[in-house]
Amino acid sequence: MSFDSFEQQIDALQQQLDSLEQSDERNTQSLQLTEAKETLSQTREELQVAIEELKAQNEELSAANQSIEVERQRYRELFEFAPNGYLVTNCNGVIQEANHTAATLLNIEQKSLLGKPLRVFVAQEERQFFSMQLEQLRQYSAGTPEWELRLQPRQDEPFPGLISMSEVRDSQNKLLGWRWLLRDLTEHKQAEKTQRELKKEQELSELRSRFIQTVSHEYRTPLNVILNSAQILERSIQASDNPRTALFFEKIKSSVEYMNQILEEVLVLRKADTEKLEVNPTLVDLDQFCRNLAEQQQLSDGAEREINFTSLGDSSSVICDAKLLHHILSNLLSNALKYSPEGSTIDFELTLQAAQVTFQIRDQGCGILPEEQSRVLEPFYRGTNIGKVRGTGLGLTIAKKAVDALKGDISLESEVGVGTSFTVTVPVNRAGESKI
Repeated sequence: MSFDSFEQQIDALQQQLDSLEQSDERNTQSLQLTEAKETLSQTREELQVAIEELKAQNEELSAANQSIEVERQRYRELFEFAPNGYLVTNCNGVIQEANHTAATLLNIEQKSLLGKPLRVFVAQEERQFFSMQLEQLRQYSAGTPEWELRLQPRQDEPFPGLISMSEVRDSQNKLLGWRWLLRDLTEHKQAEKTQRELKKEQELSELRSRFIQTVSHEYRTPLNVILNSAQILERSIQASDNPRTALFFEKIKSSVEYMNQILEEVLVLRKADTEKLEVNPTLVDLDQFCRNLAEQQQLSDGAEREINFTSLGDSSSVICDAKLLHHILSNLLSNALKYSPEGSTIDFELTLQAAQVTFQIRDQGCGILPEEQSRVLEPFYRGTNIGKVRGTGLGLTIAKKAVDALKGDISLESEVGVGTSFTVTVPVNRAGESKI
């Protein structure tokens, strides 16, 4: 019965009482009727108050129900669109609820999950273990366990998963079932594998570094002994005794110097890989620095090729790292000389503009094949068209690492049978300017 109809009944009773009072005004019992009327009126007022209170309580209850419904919908949305798979099963492990993510993980329609045992979505080789775990949970209520196993999606390959569960109990603490959280560990396992591989690679790199350092040190000492012994013998033996003696001594010295160069390149590359190349800028006369370097390289080449050096801009007082520049330019010039035909010219240009310096070295050598140009800066890589020209394949790698240390840029242009041009640009400061 509604509050309005209840009030209508009270009003009707009041009207009947009023009517009865009017019809018995001359009756001796009118006093009793008056008292009854007063009592009924008082009761009516109390009922009206009660009705108002009930209305207020009804409004509060309605608001509470709406709030509960909003929260229930919010929970349903969170459950449905959670990033992990969620399931609810009964005590036998039969699925009663499942969210969208769980259906996606198990490669099955969401409604098709309901009523199926969870164990059928466990990889075949691990189902017995899962059943044993479920039985122990049912008998001993072992809290909120978590374990890893392989999950078996419908018509797909098994994947590593993590299962967490918690109990569902009623108000009497009776076990009704479990809530399950399913998580795909594929990416996590891949990350662990990658981390292990990186650690192993780091260990191998450290081992290689120690090996290179040890071998380089052990090789350098006997090479120096050989070179010193050859120089002493050269001074003590007259070249006239045997016309070929001087040639043999020269071969010994050049071979030792070549071996020392290889060791130096390996040590520089090791340092660049493990410790990073340090940048120590000093005041340098770049013009004179480049001229001296070109002269040294040309003398090492035996004057069979000419280095033509040109300079644009005043580069007599520049702040830069001369040691790193030496690594860069000496390797580029050495390659240009090695791979150019006898009698050819190597163009070596220095250009200073604003806060950067550009070096360009062009040769007339065999050139680099188009498909190999992207790899020439890799360690130990050598072109397939270089013939019998000896080298380690480390020079350009060292040059690239030195350029990177200076925060510069290196690029190349090459045409087979025409030649190769390397361009190096690095930031510098002029003397008296603030450091970049």
